[in-house]
Order: sequence, then C-alpha cells, then structure tokens
Amino acid sequence: MVGTSISQYLLEKSRVVFQARGERSYHVFYELLAGLSMEQKEQMYLQEAETYFYLNQGRACNLLGKQDDQDFTALVQALQGIGLSDDELTSIWAMLAAVLQLGNICFTSCEKGSFELAAIPSDTEIQIVANLLHVSADLLRSAITHRVTVTSYDRIFTPLSVEGAIDAR
Repeated sequence: MVGTSISQYLLEKSRVVFQARGERSYHVFYELLAGLSMEQKEQMYLQEAETYFYLNQGRACNLLGKQDDQDFTALVQALQGIGLSDDELTSIWAMLAAVLQLGNICFTSCEKGSFELAAIPSDTEIQIVANLLHVSADLLRSAITHRVTVTSYDRIFTPLSVEGAIDAR
C-alpha cells in the first residue's frame, strides 16, 4: 500500500527572481534541467542552469552531494504516483521552462516624449516563452511592458518603465 500527504506552501516570488551568493532558487528548476532528456530539453528550448539569470545569481547551480537528476526522477515518480499523466507533466515542465526563459528577457529604455518606457530589443525569448505557454507573442510582450487597468467600460494600457517591466516580468 502506498500513501501520500500533500502540503500547501506559499512560494516567494523573490526566491525565484533573486538569490544571494551561495543560494539556489527552487530546486525543481535545477532538477528539471538535470533530469530531462536532451530531446525534451530541445523541445522546451532549455540549456544549462548557468545560462538562466533566475538560476545563476547565487553561483550555486551545482551543489556538492546534490543529485539533481536522481531527485528529478523521484519527483516524476511521485507526480505519476498521484495520477498525473505524461501530458500534464509536459505542461508543468513547459511552465517551469517558461519561467526560466522569462528571466532572460532583457529590457531597454526608449524615450517617448518626456517618458522613459520599457522596450524589448530581441524577440527571441518572448517567442520562446509564448510558444511554451501557447499564447500570442504580441500579447505576452504587451503584458510585461504595460500595466492594464480594467474599468467597467474599457481597458487602459499604460506603458511601464524598465523597472516596472522587470517587476511585471
């Protein structure tokens, strides 16, 4: 007989987007990169952990004694054990890959009148994230470079500064 216990955790956004020296982001990111097959990594446009801004800030992509590939295998087995299908797992991996790719989106400042607005000079990461999430690249670009205010009659799109876009990302 097999049993399980599921707990709810409040995950901190700050841990995803920033790590102090010697710290890691959430282990699942490193495990994903170590455990997926080369074919799966290619399908999700994934590279080594050191190439992702959300993973390399702490300079702790590899920990002595931590077997990320083995931990990924255990994670997959646990998720299959609670009934997740291969398609559902692929969707989870794609969402995690999208988060990593979002962190690599760079912003530049462009002037419009007296305002400094965020712009994205390269479409590569936007297109990758859009493909992974099955959304429009144009809508994704707009979502991370504009604040949307919804009124009872309209939606108002306000361009963000670079700092605002980094927070929205």
